Formats: sequence, structure tokens, C-alpha cells
Amino acid sequence: METLHVSPISCASVSLFPSQYTSHTSKGPNLLVVFQNDFCEHIALKKVLACDKPQRHIILKISDYSYDVYHNLLYSLYTNHFVGRAPSSKDASKIALLPIFCNQEELYALADKLQMMEIRDRVGALMVRAASGKTILEALFGALSAIHTQLYEEFYIKFKTEWSSLRPLLATFLDELAEEDRTRAMKIMGKAFIEMQFQVSKEGDGALELDYQIKNRAE
Repeated sequence: METLHVSPISCASVSLFPSQYTSHTSKGPNLLVVFQNDFCEHIALKKVLACDKPQRHIILKISDYSYDVYHNLLYSLYTNHFVGRAPSSKDASKIALLPIFCNQEELYALADKLQMMEIRDRVGALMVRAASGKTILEALFGALSAIHTQLYEEFYIKFKTEWSSLRPLLATFLDELAEEDRTRAMKIMGKAFIEMQFQVSKEGDGALELDYQIKNRAE
């Protein structure tokens, strides 16, 4: 369990959530929406937002995701920017203020959990844009895509778009999957093969032969 420090904050002047995440019919954040997932740290934060416990520092014990994931979320919430793997700025003082690049799937899941859909969708778009090679396969056939249809569809489109470069990786990748995951992967690829049949047939016998071998694995 880690501790998240959010500071400075004053109930009289600063809201933890920017205006786009607050209710238009109340003075403060719409806590029913924000906290409907009932995560463990909501009680302490709710008291601060309600000004029942005014203070300049919030200390939250977090157990679901790491400090870096929360740091990235808060940074994006207030700046409308997202941290990349390699900051382009040469100003060391600016880089030092940036959060450490975190697991993007966890950031996506946390934003979804807190009902921050705009941030969630932007994180998803960045994940899809940055994915290449094996990371496309891991994302498409992974647990996060299995429960988030929109993210799955975006990686599915990229899978078909990058088919020629992914094809050599498939046999080895499938061997690394657990049986249950392999079954799901085969169903997804079967659908993709049908949709790409005409296009793939133009690429030559080598492509078709590999397709045949992969289809046989499902049987």
C-alpha cells in the first residue's frame, strides 16, 4: 500500500476536480458519480471535499494502483497533458516536475474506474498510436481489451492495418499464451482473416500457408 500526497489544497479556493468533472447543479464535485465505484479511499477524500475536514494537504492510502499511476492521472487532470516515455523538453527543471511514465493500461483502468471518460479515451488513443509489433498483439488479446469494447475495436483495426508486419510474430506469440487466452485469440484472428481474405490472398502463397498453419492450431 502506498500513500498519495496531494498538496497544496484549500477547500475554500481549490477543488480537487476541475470544473468539467463537477456537477452543474451543486457547489462541489458530483460525488455520486465520482465515487460510485466505492473505492476504499473515498471516505477521507469526501470529507475534504465537503470541507468537514479542511486542510492544506490530503494524504490518501492507495491500494489499487501505484502512486505513479495516480500522479499521472492528477497531472493529466489539471494540465490536459500526458506524460510520454521520453520528454522532449531539454529543460531539466521542467522534466523533474513531470510524473514518472506509468503503466498505461493501469492509467486507463483507473480513469475508467473514476468515471473520467475523456482522460480514459485519450489514454486509450495514445496506447493504440504507440503500439507496434508484439505490443499490438498483447493489447488486442489482453485482459483490458476483453472488457473494454472501444479499446478492443481500435486495436482490432490496427491489427488488420499492420497485418503484414505482425504475421511473422503470430506463431510464436500464440505458443506463449495460456490455453484460454489462445482460444480467444484464435476467434479474433478467425474473424480478422475472413474480413481480410481478399486482401491477404493478394500477398502470395506464403501468407496463405501461414494462415493455414495458424487455423490448424485452433482445431
